[in-house]
Amino acid sequence: MQIYLRWIERATSAMLVVLLLSSGSQLCAQPQPLVAHLLSPPRNFEIRLGDSLQAIVRITNTDNVAHSAIRVEYRIRNVVTLIPVYDDTVSMPSLAAGGSIDLKFPPYPTNPNILSELGTFDGCAIIAGDTTCARLFGVRRTAQPFRDPSGNYSHTSNGDIPDQTLWVSVGATVVDGEDSTWDPPPPRDLNGGGYGPDKMHSPVIRLDRKDLAGNSYAGANVGDTLTSFPINLYGQTRLNLSFDYARGSRTHFPFNWDRNVLQGPESTMLDQSGRVIRAGDSLVLEFKKPTEPATNPSPNGWDRIAAIDGGHDFEFKPFIARGTSNQWIVTLNGITDTISNTSNYLDTNFRFRLRLKAKNDGSISPPPADDADPWYIDNPTVIVPRMPEVEVLWVRVVNSYSKVPSSQAMFPVYMNVLSYGASYDVPYRVSILDPLGDTVYSQRVILAGLEGGVDTVLRFPDWDATEMQGNKIYTVSAAIDEVGYDDYSQDNQTSSKFFLNVDTGSQAIQEFAFDDAGITPARGAGNDIPILMGWTNGGIGFKNISGSLAMKFQLTREDMLYGVRLYFSDWSNDAIGIRISVLTDDPNASMPGGTVVLPGIRSTFTDVIKGGYFDEFWPYYFPKPMVLPPGTYWLSVSQLGATNMNLGGDFSRGGGEFVSTSNVLPRIRSMYAASSQDSQSYGTQWGSGPSDNNGDVSRSFAIETPAGSGLWMPLMPDTGAWPAMTSSSALQPELTLNLGSAPLISVGTYLPMIRPMFGNYVPPPRGVASGTSPSSTFGLTANYPNPFDPSASPMTIEFMVPLHAPTFLIIRNLMGQTIRTLLSSSVSPGVHSLLWDGRDEHGTRVPAGTYFISLASSGEHSISKVIVTE
Repeated sequence: MQIYLRWIERATSAMLVVLLLSSGSQLCAQPQPLVAHLLSPPRNFEIRLGDSLQAIVRITNTDNVAHSAIRVEYRIRNVVTLIPVYDDTVSMPSLAAGGSIDLKFPPYPTNPNILSELGTFDGCAIIAGDTTCARLFGVRRTAQPFRDPSGNYSHTSNGDIPDQTLWVSVGATVVDGEDSTWDPPPPRDLNGGGYGPDKMHSPVIRLDRKDLAGNSYAGANVGDTLTSFPINLYGQTRLNLSFDYARGSRTHFPFNWDRNVLQGPESTMLDQSGRVIRAGDSLVLEFKKPTEPATNPSPNGWDRIAAIDGGHDFEFKPFIARGTSNQWIVTLNGITDTISNTSNYLDTNFRFRLRLKAKNDGSISPPPADDADPWYIDNPTVIVPRMPEVEVLWVRVVNSYSKVPSSQAMFPVYMNVLSYGASYDVPYRVSILDPLGDTVYSQRVILAGLEGGVDTVLRFPDWDATEMQGNKIYTVSAAIDEVGYDDYSQDNQTSSKFFLNVDTGSQAIQEFAFDDAGITPARGAGNDIPILMGWTNGGIGFKNISGSLAMKFQLTREDMLYGVRLYFSDWSNDAIGIRISVLTDDPNASMPGGTVVLPGIRSTFTDVIKGGYFDEFWPYYFPKPMVLPPGTYWLSVSQLGATNMNLGGDFSRGGGEFVSTSNVLPRIRSMYAASSQDSQSYGTQWGSGPSDNNGDVSRSFAIETPAGSGLWMPLMPDTGAWPAMTSSSALQPELTLNLGSAPLISVGTYLPMIRPMFGNYVPPPRGVASGTSPSSTFGLTANYPNPFDPSASPMTIEFMVPLHAPTFLIIRNLMGQTIRTLLSSSVSPGVHSLLWDGRDEHGTRVPAGTYFISLASSGEHSISKVIVTE
């Protein structure tokens, strides 16, 4: 056994200050001839208050000469207050070279009525300036309800430890949930005062595979252990045990998020045949066997009730176990299992423990680092289900977009309630406050009575934020709207933050976006595909085949769609044909359906990629704006031939986790998805600024090959790879990516950069080509300056033609006479520009007056007026 010593300098007359030592061999600053070994009590020994404890210390003389008699001290001191509850000495006689002796100290009689003897202690033997310690726990029987909202933690020099009056804690610490996790449960610090000696905003218990000194436990299936004090359940016939848990810390999950550091507890990984190739980390719930003593049960004196596999969570999830004298019903991840014919655990000394089974998974070559596999626990509760007790677990406004049109800022509001015991009909209120503290939303909903151990998500009326100003952080709070409902008032309220991202101003572009390129993206912003490719540029698209990518959007009210902004990387080919379409939604498959049909409206049109405007969002306009009723739609962009169309891809919100490995078809699971396709994801506020938002994006993108085939598939499928570039209708990925140990088929956890535009048409700035004409795929799109002074600068005339055809651009006077023919030849489809210097066919400057620019091509004609000044 090993003993870890902590040495603190002291004055000559001061006593040596000692901290916990975790096991049992000697470690000294300087060699000492006398070595102390603690025989009794051993490390992590539990003293039931009312019993006596006798310390036995074995002293060994490691020197080659005899050692004279010496006094040996044994002290028991509280690790928080540093106040000793026991301090005595015995005399060691002279000790021959190589000899040893066992010294017995006077008994330490404990008293269950002396609170200073309750809690966490260090029992230390002090000899010749050397100190050897082991952790002790003063334990007493507690009455139900057993409840720990983590606010009554104790501060030590090594870290904050859980409530000393409730727990035997080996390695577990209390940390600030606001800093460590995404969305901690109550108690939340709504008033800013904080909880406990360190004023934490939302304290939670952390278990990992490191001890209090920060040293990793040796071996596999090891980690912190949190054990309850004995709980008196004599005469009870029913019991509810629950706690909230979150796996992993406050971490973003973009592409390759765990390549260099494995974040959080690893989940079990399978191969294609279902064989376990990496056992996951797990948190195990165990009950003390009724045949074991109340304190210090044997290592095999525990029954496993449930185990939670490793993984990653944005929100705390509830664990619920409801039991009787011979049966337990366990609800985990929405799945309920029944354990029949169990022991009768409902006795005078019921105990449960949470034990972390974890290991260092960074052993592959080349190895990523593995963190401490942290789990976070809050609100452990043991209660007999008689009185109504509920917990408001979380509340949030749900929005899956990183940016929304202001006209569509209608958001669902959800609240999660956990019932410990059977409850009555209870009113709840959700309020939303703006940054100034003014209430912008307040709704009251009554939830019908719940059975004990039931976890319920309650939907409130949607929040209409269409009049709110964008790019602000709102506070969403929820509480029981009835005074004195239950005993746990701290659990009756919680809160979260919501980032409202809409563009404001008269020239603002109102659009839906999933990417994290920003509200008004700068050139080059957002495209992370070069990281995936390992090249300086790149995009997602199709190779040697046509295909389509589509983005889902939902309208809560009627709105006008007039165009879309697309981000093409400079890996694309200039002037290749594309098709842009608005499609219906197939709700059964959550995939695109047919083309939207509106009278007199073209909901699909062809265009070309604008080669001069790569690596930025560029607008494409529908022939006519279309008014869409409320509903779900898809905006698709299609590559019409085998020549490359490459959209930018954003990693920030498309993170995925490998759950099976294969060099042919690895499988990854979306980090942001619901637990299954049929279950609803309520999202989590995972961002730290206005450009970050929340929600499930895993079913928001689709891919089709060849274009127009209707063979749509999820871009982020539930099984299989997410292709970065495809070359066949089977969506075979073309590019490979080295993830460390071997090249794997490329799986790009990305979001295609597509942004549908809504509301009133916003023309592009003068001097910038406008993409497709807002009223037609043919026409004069801009001419500037106008009025026009030829002596100052030439005029720029921009126009668009849809087909490769003879095209004529002519300047005419008020009589319709030709003044100058600027163009009379065939041009390629797309946007073009020419200059007019204000002169006629003979090179003479035209007089001041009104003139007309006439464009003709493919049987279509367009005219624009220009004024020439002196």
